[in-house]
Amino acid sequence: MATDYNSLINVLWDSWQTAQGWIASLAANYSQAAADWNAGDDHAALEDVIQGMWDANQALVNILKKGYYGWDGSTYALLSALDRDHACPFITEADIPSFNMDAILSVMLSATPEQVEYFVGLVDAYRQSIWNRPFNQDFYAALARGFMIWP
Repeated sequence: MATDYNSLINVLWDSWQTAQGWIASLAANYSQAAADWNAGDDHAALEDVIQGMWDANQALVNILKKGYYGWDGSTYALLSALDRDHACPFITEADIPSFNMDAILSVMLSATPEQVEYFVGLVDAYRQSIWNRPFNQDFYAALARGFMIWP
């Protein structure tokens, strides 16, 4: 059974917070390694570096959250959630919005006077923002030819 989007985000957020603790431990170990090295204790410094590497590994494990969200543990939830082929149902099963010219015209024809005023104001503002730019005659002529509805 798939978990919903908010549950996945909460688990990933909790994992991120746990990873932050490991990252803080990593920084402390590397700081201690530098202090041990400067004090002439190279064995303790090496031990601190090795512990820091373990902390870095644990941080990555928590960030990627291996084996969560219905996977068998051989994949990582965050990477899989970003991969369309392995994405969670809330991504793959979402309705595709119908965004076509009929929908645009329908919305425009049913717009309130305030919405029309706002839209025209935006178009005029865009037009004014390019008013002093050079006019590319060839480009706009080709663009206009693309809108021709007669043969």
